[in-house]
Amino acid sequence: MPLTVKQSDINRFERLVAKLTKSSENPTICFIPSNTGTLKLCAFAKDAILTMTVSKQGFVDTFALSAVSLKTFAAKKGSDVILTPQKDAVHVQQGEEQRWLPREKQVNTLPNCPKQTATNDKRLLDVLHQSARCADPANVKTALNGLCLRGATSQILGTSGVQLVVHEHFAFPWKEDVITPASKLFGTKELKEIDTDEVLLGQINDWVYCRSG
Repeated sequence: MPLTVKQSDINRFERLVAKLTKSSENPTICFIPSNTGTLKLCAFAKDAILTMTVSKQGFVDTFALSAVSLKTFAAKKGSDVILTPQKDAVHVQQGEEQRWLPREKQVNTLPNCPKQTATNDKRLLDVLHQSARCADPANVKTALNGLCLRGATSQILGTSGVQLVVHEHFAFPWKEDVITPASKLFGTKELKEIDTDEVLLGQINDWVYCRSG
């Protein structure tokens, strides 16, 4: 049975992916349907993974497209996108428009969710955004192109080596210093519009887990 997804959800996810990645990147986008009426969209970038859960109709096996493929969806307000995966391609129908998109052969696997998380209020997203603006993305040193989340002092630090910003009173489920890549993603209106007052932080292996909504 084909998979039906709202056009607005795909457009919203594509905008988030654009903020997550560099212009030269073309990450793999995995479509992971559930048996409960939801679809998990997953973008696997070089140093980050973005997931978003949306509603859907129908059910197909997990498949993957490239991020460039998302840009080919026509931005028709209120229209649905019908996706039918085939062996080497995905048939896309939107209104009277039909096209085929090449299917990515590699389907990435999501890391497990952390068993322990810490809850913060929604202002954490603004703080991560402000701290990321202070970092230097062009610097090769991770301490200068990323953010330092200090579990022992409950601080978030961002620095370019010339300027430093420090924010305090945040909860982390770890005691050491954890450095994570600075990202433009945290300042997007799509995240701010999520109807939630809480943001969860956790850690699993080499990944920092951040959940809003």
